[in-house]
Amino acid sequence: MTWNRLRSIFRVSPRDEVDAEIAFHIEERTLELIEQGVSPARARELAEERFGPVSPIERSLVDSTQRRRRREDRAEAFMNVRQDLAYGIRSLRKNPVFSATAIATLALGLGATLAVFTVVNGVLLRPLPYKDPESISMIWMSEPTAGGGVWGELPLSSGFFNLIAEEQRTFTSVAAFRFWPYSLEMGSAESERLNGVRTSPTLFDVLGVRPFAGRLFAAADAVPGAPNVAIISHELWQRRFGGDRSVIGRAVQLSGKSFTITAVMPPGFAFPRGAELPAPLQFALRTDLWTPLVFDSSDVRNFSVQNLSAIGRRAPGMPDTQAQAELTGIVQRFLATNAPNLKLGINLLSLTDQAGAKVRRGLLILLGAVVFVLLIASANVASLLVARIRGRERELAVRAALGAGWGRIARQLVTENVLLWFAGGAIGLAVSYWATRVMLALVPGSLPRADDIGLDWRVALAAALAVLAAGTAFGIIAAASVSWSRLSQSLHAGDLRSAGSVGQRYGRRLLVATEVALSLMLLIGAALLTRSFMELQRVSPGFDARNVLTAGVSLPIAGRFDPADGPAWAVKFNAMTARLNEAKGVVAAGAISSLPLSGGLESGGVFIVGEPPPEPGQFPGALYNVTAGRFFEAAGIAVLAGRAFDARDDAPGARTL
Repeated sequence: MTWNRLRSIFRVSPRDEVDAEIAFHIEERTLELIEQGVSPARARELAEERFGPVSPIERSLVDSTQRRRRREDRAEAFMNVRQDLAYGIRSLRKNPVFSATAIATLALGLGATLAVFTVVNGVLLRPLPYKDPESISMIWMSEPTAGGGVWGELPLSSGFFNLIAEEQRTFTSVAAFRFWPYSLEMGSAESERLNGVRTSPTLFDVLGVRPFAGRLFAAADAVPGAPNVAIISHELWQRRFGGDRSVIGRAVQLSGKSFTITAVMPPGFAFPRGAELPAPLQFALRTDLWTPLVFDSSDVRNFSVQNLSAIGRRAPGMPDTQAQAELTGIVQRFLATNAPNLKLGINLLSLTDQAGAKVRRGLLILLGAVVFVLLIASANVASLLVARIRGRERELAVRAALGAGWGRIARQLVTENVLLWFAGGAIGLAVSYWATRVMLALVPGSLPRADDIGLDWRVALAAALAVLAAGTAFGIIAAASVSWSRLSQSLHAGDLRSAGSVGQRYGRRLLVATEVALSLMLLIGAALLTRSFMELQRVSPGFDARNVLTAGVSLPIAGRFDPADGPAWAVKFNAMTARLNEAKGVVAAGAISSLPLSGGLESGGVFIVGEPPPEPGQFPGALYNVTAGRFFEAAGIAVLAGRAFDARDDAPGARTL
């Protein structure tokens, strides 16, 4: 029987202890009065009167005694934990091979799990770096598809955006934006292509961000004829301007025109980030600068060219469904008057869902897979602990003979296991940091919110909870393998190599069976995943990418883009591809508006010449790309019938596809 158990049996309660002390003092005073000649009854009365009211004194003494005992209990508990930790560390140091094996196993399992959880946390759990992001919604057009579904991420036309901005009442502010590349020219320095965005001045109000320095756009900056102004990112400010604060108000050359810098955005701000938005919109991974989006009278009447993304901040307490119903009503009332056969609506997506909904399922499946890996690692360590305990039976028997109960021995074993887990967790955090970097390097540009992925308090808390919970649980499992009756007999036994009780043997078999089952599940899953990957590698994408080099080419436009300039653009790109075709080592060269599998496609309505035109809203749609030079030959795309484009298709008035 342990000292703690003995103390719990014989320890006097605080109230009994106080009552005994008060009675002692009254009795002593009574004896003194009796010795002075006072009668015993009168002496008792006088002693109680002189002692004063007992209840307040009793309450005060009881409280004081309870506080003292709590301090003693905390000190004793701390001492016990310190002793357990010290003994556990000594025990693990005496068995370096076992300790290193267990810690390495746990570090790999925890490292893989924490690496995936770090990605899940950054993409799905961490709040977006904007003010009250749950109140921000992306605004998209939607239309029915041929299969009966709904295509819900269509960009808006300038006409529909201005109509919505004027009539809506459920958003405190709305903004439109679109990708727009620029070329930064700074004297003799080499020019740099920048990923720009043209945006409504209200974009920064919607996101709730403020500049690091300078002022944001005003409404007057977005009217036709207003001076050219620009806002730059903090990263661009550091990279090209050396962090010089005098850059505010400075004029710079963007695509051949002068722009005045009005603000520098805070570090890390790069909205919009391309991986979070539909690929056909062709936004860059990070935005370098912002310029005002200017609408003239023709833009307000343009309801056909859909090239704008829109975003809005809902009024407090306004649900998505009510806001979506209002905007859909605005669009449908306009269509009822102007194009009754056109079926368009509005689809709202919260900014959080816009950023992470497409990858949520895959990330959670991956997290579940690595949790299985962690369970296998934990089961392996538990098996090692059980085997090690079998070799420590004599030591544990001596401790039991000296008075240590099963609870005390179990606590020591659990402490040792938690120590192993803490050591594995510390190394696992370091492993997860590098594993996360490797994972992000394997999917450059395709994972949304990649900038938000990193170790933070959520990852640290998850690691601590996993260490404590699993360390305690598997420590208890290991402690449960100790047979108390066998320990009590082991000092008298000459042989400690027996297999143990029937329950212990079945417990070990269950542990092994669990490990094998989990391992088999992972092995089958890995085999199926490998087979799927190999099958995907055999699928022909329709082109031959061997020995093909690609490069992004854009001719930045500072002013207004005029689609009627198509012939001039054709001349430029045909001249460029012609020079490349003449270069040494080049078999064929061409250009295309969007590379295959990039997702950046244009779309439009089509109809057959000579046939009656379809009713408004009934034009069949088609996705298309524009090519130049010998693109099909360069990409290894076989022409099954007919011919590829050539010089005849560049003649004035030629229209071929």
